Amino acid sequence: MFNAKISVNNWKSFYTSYPGKDSANKHLTAIRKMTSFGMQAQDCFAMLAKEQDLLILSFSQNKTELHIFHQPAVINGLTDEPTHHCIALLGMGPSASPAEVNVAFIQDIDIEMPTWVELKGVQGDAEAFLMQLKVAEEVVINEKLKGKSMIPIPLILAEAFFISPKKDPTSNGLTFLKAMSDRRNKKSLVRLSCMQFSFAGAQQASYYLPSPIVSQNPRLLQTGATFYTGMQSWHTLLIKLWT
Repeated sequence: MFNAKISVNNWKSFYTSYPGKDSANKHLTAIRKMTSFGMQAQDCFAMLAKEQDLLILSFSQNKTELHIFHQPAVINGLTDEPTHHCIALLGMGPSASPAEVNVAFIQDIDIEMPTWVELKGVQGDAEAFLMQLKVAEEVVINEKLKGKSMIPIPLILAEAFFISPKKDPTSNGLTFLKAMSDRRNKKSLVRLSCMQFSFAGAQQASYYLPSPIVSQNPRLLQTGATFYTGMQSWHTLLIKLWT
């Protein structure tokens, strides 16, 4: 856990103040390709670790909520365990803490989905999103969610996630839908994938989206905390410069 006394030490402020966030939103096809179906999970994570303006949407460990992790990094292992490890931050405020990402849980998914017209048709109706949307028996007319069990999202959708009052898949799916309806290029692959990911999460009885986050190695997490403490000092300065 970081020093909560630093009031500006807030990752949400960092991302909402990020000067290049609008340009990042323009490269949605490239963002989508970072977690393409069939790519090695380790390679996906290494690509994401090079980006400063993307966050990652996945299912949480409690299996009832979606969450965002961010600032992915690959660090050297411990002296007695030299394997490289993938880490990221959980939480958007001063209490953000490092967690290990188990790339074995970043799995390929290839799931039949309701069509875009059907997804869009629910508007703000949570019951319709959760209960009434069905995957058509005729596979040829369905959309497809094909990629990984995590999705990198640009800041425009991260901001939608921040304002969602609840973090369950249904609430987030409807918030993403509203964010898409308010902007041009409404049916981009990234935005549609977030909607589909939320739908799949809401239908956990049918689709299993494993959480890639584990936090079982105290020594590794302490190493991660040291790594992020240095990084966040720099980010605190950037926030002051941007704002």
